[in-house]
Amino acid sequence: MMNTMDLLSAAYHPTANEFYSHLLKQPGLSYDKQHQLWIAARAQDIEEILASPDCAVRPIGEAVPLALQGTSAGEVFSLLIRMNEGDAHHCGKMVMQQCLRVFESIQLHQTSKLASELNFEEANALNHFAQRLPLYTVASLLGFEPKTLPLITDAISQFVLCLSPLSGTTEIESASRAAQTLLTEFHMLVQTQTVKPNSLIAQIQTRAKELGWNNANAILCNLIGLLSQTYEASSGLISNALTCLIQYPDLREQLSQQPKIIPAFVTEACRLHSPVQNTRRFVISDTVVAGIHLRAGERILLLLAAANIDPAIHVQPLEFDIARANHRLYSFGSGRHACPGTAIALAISHSAIEVLLAQHIAWEQLNWRYRRSLNGRLPEFFTKEN
Repeated sequence: MMNTMDLLSAAYHPTANEFYSHLLKQPGLSYDKQHQLWIAARAQDIEEILASPDCAVRPIGEAVPLALQGTSAGEVFSLLIRMNEGDAHHCGKMVMQQCLRVFESIQLHQTSKLASELNFEEANALNHFAQRLPLYTVASLLGFEPKTLPLITDAISQFVLCLSPLSGTTEIESASRAAQTLLTEFHMLVQTQTVKPNSLIAQIQTRAKELGWNNANAILCNLIGLLSQTYEASSGLISNALTCLIQYPDLREQLSQQPKIIPAFVTEACRLHSPVQNTRRFVISDTVVAGIHLRAGERILLLLAAANIDPAIHVQPLEFDIARANHRLYSFGSGRHACPGTAIALAISHSAIEVLLAQHIAWEQLNWRYRRSLNGRLPEFFTKEN
């Protein structure tokens, strides 16, 4: 059993759910003295915090992390709707929500194409597939040509380094170079005549104009933000679903014969093995949350993965139940900060699992470990030693 000393390593700990279950037995918020954080685990408390105007996504006076200030990566970060409040958040989010909803139903073309290029007898092919497929899909929907997809994917993999507190100077410099590359590619895309009228970027530009989101640079930065969220959250969603396929051979057979239940499988995999384990909020004015008096400047760690297994929400929450009714997923947030890309992430994952079930994969030879991350649960696959 993990204890509170392991709080920030829970995201990549093999038995994280045991730790979360222990926290869920405690009433209300708890305080971790070592990390000077309030901890929210219960679904009800997390919903209240996410809805509170006194709990913001960034600390007072630090809209951009100190390490990123004055860098290209920091400029992109400063314009991300998910890192802002008020009008800067609301209008951009409405645009993204309304446009992404149109693309909820993902076709299998990109999924099948990438699968055809890989040899699934090698465990690393699964890592490659899970990491690249979501980005290839969303970048294609935005309007990028196939020949540009590897460049976009590599640049995003470098840019996301700046979003982790674990990154140092080298990673931030790499992320800044990647930010410049991505901005250049997006500028070229919108300035050429090759943008397809039905592409996602065309839809976003049109809707932004209609709703008065007139900051062209902010739009492009948030397209980078969309791809960065796709890179880890969608990849993590596919990878965690794959760990369930490895664990439950009977379920693999059932899904192969009944592909219509794949969406329910992916949702349950996401609930029990959340790709996004936690998020943070910063108290910007004195308030009362979950019955606790909080002062401006205090910090809260919201354990989204714990809320997914809250027994007040789900019966027998630690059981993998594909027939579970009334799923409540906190992996993508809730309320005013619910991720606008939830539906598209799930749709991409449904397609990925359907294609992978048709491949010749030696499931019994596979194992996985979790990458070191403070907030993502990101499996990496390898072949067991004989």
